[in-house]
Amino acid sequence: MPRFIDPISQGFYFSFISLLALQVLVDFGLNQSITQIIAHEHALERYKNINNIKIYVQRWFKYGSILFFILIIPIGLFYFHDGDINNLKKWAITWVVLATGTTLCLYQSYKFAILEGEGKQSIVANFRMYQSLITTGFAMVGMYFGVGVNSIAAIPILNSLISAIWLSSNFEASPEKKLIKNEFEKIANEIFSLRWRIGVSWVCGYLVQQSITTIMFRAFGPVIAGQYGLLMAIFNAISVVGISFAAANAQKFASNIALQKHDDLMAIFKDVLIKSFFGTFALCIFCLIFIVFFDLVPIDRLPPLLPIFLVAFNCLANSIIFTLAIFLRAHKSEPTLKIGLVLVLPQILLMLFAANISPEFLILVYCGMNILVGLPWTIIIWYENYNKNYRLKYEQ
Repeated sequence: MPRFIDPISQGFYFSFISLLALQVLVDFGLNQSITQIIAHEHALERYKNINNIKIYVQRWFKYGSILFFILIIPIGLFYFHDGDINNLKKWAITWVVLATGTTLCLYQSYKFAILEGEGKQSIVANFRMYQSLITTGFAMVGMYFGVGVNSIAAIPILNSLISAIWLSSNFEASPEKKLIKNEFEKIANEIFSLRWRIGVSWVCGYLVQQSITTIMFRAFGPVIAGQYGLLMAIFNAISVVGISFAAANAQKFASNIALQKHDDLMAIFKDVLIKSFFGTFALCIFCLIFIVFFDLVPIDRLPPLLPIFLVAFNCLANSIIFTLAIFLRAHKSEPTLKIGLVLVLPQILLMLFAANISPEFLILVYCGMNILVGLPWTIIIWYENYNKNYRLKYEQ
């Protein structure tokens, strides 16, 4: 991408992406919650409950996506308006295209969460891989022929079209059209209880991370925001690969917990943790070598080396944090909620303060708090829950 678009366009694009992270307020942990709960219900063959869940989440994402679209368009136009009407006209179309595609993908997201809860992670993962290859190829062709950043902005719309075609033959909607209230109430409290805990915990971490580029845009301008936005995008992609080992086994975690197969559960967990960490480590090393020695990305499109190495270390820490969190959520609980609640405000305030000093200091604050506070605290919580649920019980 950096070889085909100018630094300012790069900055606006990644700033747009960071603001669109507000979509998590619609989801608010619902997708992760229903994946875990459907995995339990599927293992116990409670198909009526699954049908009720499908009806509920379809309604939630339908109206939530419409509300998100209505609000996010004017918010973005206001936030990125710098007083120059010609500049606003230039970026307004890109913003509307990107927001439209993001909204469509948000609406479809619950269907993939349900499929994963039903044990079809490998099918979904294969589809995502081919979908990514098609859309990335489309964007590269568009940039090569001079379409510029709009070819990248169109990726979410293309994603939603491909997903709609694939889901039409792979997702089975509920045969019922109305909620069976007396049956849904039995599981509704469980969904709401788990959802708000996961939602608060996830939103705290996700919004803090996504706010980096938005803060950079306001404090240092689009060029610096573009450098750090690209850096975060590179290592977020590596994180997704590392986390995929745990995400692909979330349904197995939940099923073994529901069926009380402790030995199988711990064997899968240990294997996943090792693969996630060392897979992320190998990709980070590979990426750093190509950035530092082979000029994979033009040097003026990325920040200095210190922030690059800090974000790489943070990526490794996240591979452990996310794997432990997914394991804990498979128990239909969210004990890491306290971490998000405690860290979110100090982290954002310190980042805003750091924005008055330098972009490097801002990244140091963000990564430092994750590595030095978030990681050890998550490990402690996991160990406490392991002792409570397994070690003490099985060693008596």
